[in-house]
Amino acid sequence: MSTSAHHIDRIAVRKGAVAIIAAVFLMSFADSLVKFLSSDVTLWQIYSLRGIVAICLLWLVAWRRQRSLRAQQPSWVAFRSLLLVLMWVAYFASLPVLDFATAAVLLYASPLLITVLSMPIFKERFRLHQWAAVACGFIGVVIIVRPGTDGLNPYAALPLIAALLYSLAMVITRAKCRDEDPQVLSFWMNAGMLLFGVVVMMALWAANPSTETVAQAPFLLTVWRPLTLIPILIIIGLGILISIYVGLTAQAYQIAPPSAIAPFDYLYLVFAAVWSWMLFAAPPDGPTILGGSLIAIAGLISFRGARP
Repeated sequence: MSTSAHHIDRIAVRKGAVAIIAAVFLMSFADSLVKFLSSDVTLWQIYSLRGIVAICLLWLVAWRRQRSLRAQQPSWVAFRSLLLVLMWVAYFASLPVLDFATAAVLLYASPLLITVLSMPIFKERFRLHQWAAVACGFIGVVIIVRPGTDGLNPYAALPLIAALLYSLAMVITRAKCRDEDPQVLSFWMNAGMLLFGVVVMMALWAANPSTETVAQAPFLLTVWRPLTLIPILIIIGLGILISIYVGLTAQAYQIAPPSAIAPFDYLYLVFAAVWSWMLFAAPPDGPTILGGSLIAIAGLISFRGARP
């Protein structure tokens, strides 16, 4: 590789790292707001109402900038959007049954899966430092979440499916949607969430599950709950946040090799610990600090040793 090509690649990795760090920072804050809302609204209300806000915002920005929201590869953009919509459904569906720590650590197998999937798709040659970065970051995640003993529960397949769906979506972003405007990718993903939320609410309304069934997972099986001012304002904020961080995630995986920036995804849990401390008065303990340090080391190893 020439010196100039190597320099360009390092710049791409640096830009991708900044984009994904900003994305997981905003995503962790948004998810903390979802946690705050979970007892007052349903998942499908969040899907649909947040989708409306995000779509309107993204359309307004595109109109002001005189940009088209038409995808260059409609089928691949639609497939990517479907993967991300189903990813969140699979993950949230596991939470009523699994211990949250176990579900989270299974979900965060995604950076490792991204690295593995990148090998046959992009014909990348992986060096020892890349595997070391993913392993180091994963160990940090395990230390932070300290998974319980229900990892063999059949429902543990759901967060693993979510991790696989997310990994496939990010690899497709790099392989098939690299030339798409991140704003276009964000628009159609939010459109998919809106459509999916409406369809599920209609299906639940038609099925009319019993009160006992709904009580097992009210966040997932309730059609609609009355909204007050505070939830409405938070959902509007969620729409703004998702329109930003989905675009940042797409941009990160467009401009940099997935294996080089995947370990930075682990920073989600570090930021989540910070939001938990600030919003729910739950400061991080010793294992969280240790795990966060390992995650930071993993990101540094990945960043300093990245190659095309």
